[in-house]
Amino acid sequence: MENLAKISIPELKIEFDLPFLRSFILDVNTLSNLSKSGIWVNYSNNSLPIENINFRAWKNWLLSEEYRTPHRLPFSARLPFHYHRIPTLFRVEFAKKLFYSNQRLEISGFGIDLLELLLKKIQPGQDKRFLMLTHDIDTEGGFSNIKQISNLELRFGFQSLWNYVPKKYLVNHEVLENLKLNGNEIGIHGIWHNNREAFLHKNILRREFRSLIPEMKKYDISAYRGPSWYRTKNCFDVLSEFFKYDLSCLDHDFICPGEPGGVFTSRPYKIRPNLIEIPCTIPFEAPLFYGVSPNKLLEFWIPKIDLITCTSGFLVVNTHPDKGYLSDSSVFKSYKELLDRLYKSNWKVMLPSKLEMDVKNARITIPTTY
Repeated sequence: MENLAKISIPELKIEFDLPFLRSFILDVNTLSNLSKSGIWVNYSNNSLPIENINFRAWKNWLLSEEYRTPHRLPFSARLPFHYHRIPTLFRVEFAKKLFYSNQRLEISGFGIDLLELLLKKIQPGQDKRFLMLTHDIDTEGGFSNIKQISNLELRFGFQSLWNYVPKKYLVNHEVLENLKLNGNEIGIHGIWHNNREAFLHKNILRREFRSLIPEMKKYDISAYRGPSWYRTKNCFDVLSEFFKYDLSCLDHDFICPGEPGGVFTSRPYKIRPNLIEIPCTIPFEAPLFYGVSPNKLLEFWIPKIDLITCTSGFLVVNTHPDKGYLSDSSVFKSYKELLDRLYKSNWKVMLPSKLEMDVKNARITIPTTY
């Protein structure tokens, strides 16, 4: 990734990369106090103390992803047919070639949380370990695997958010109703999952969401996640009119076909006055596209889990009940190992609705970007 700067903390003998230092804004009134800082930023052979940085401006720049090129309508959305009609095997192989060529798995995306930790804006372990399990039901076939996955989670005392696509396939409402009865939450995962949703004119998007209001009321739906992680400012504007929280961003986005990105934090924030953004931090199956073996998935994610623990972040896991994902026994086994590890490490499930209520009642304070 371009624009990486090195953070140096001499007293602790710590160095790490910090993304996009060019977005820092110097406070010229404190330039005379350079010698007072113990944390130094080294960039382009120049050294600057961290206390002279407009941290809020830099942070908002990252949270709003202003540093990257906006997502554009992808090729998959321009096809005269739904791209899911292409056999899964071919789509998976294409995705592997795309991700391999971009080599995006090595990009670090935790600048905000690390810096806040170092500036003592957060303390290690100051909060409970909050876990949010989420699932996107991409295909009709995924419904046949939901009971097995949900029962596994219930064995650990966990509930989760299940996002379905309302206008793509025949929705199994009996399965959704049973999920609700067991304490799970239901959300929306696009409209057709054709990757056009984020790029629709605002009025068209409003019209489509209005048509879904009866279903949204039936299942108390307040959550949305965009297909393939595509997201645009226009889409966020409309989402804030119909939903209370969105889950379309990642802390480190190495999987959206559009472009690498991410919001560089593992904690929720408000992306619009009425819309909480909950970044995904563990897209559990994504490493499969980079050649990681299914039985190595937990091993791959353990360092990230440890980092989130250190920075008091939110562990937001995303999986799919569909073919090629949790429907495969080897991936399901790794997911079971993940849940077992989180349970034994005392992670507590927090559904998005509980987070929204705690924010509303000021039990949890989150930053804003507007």
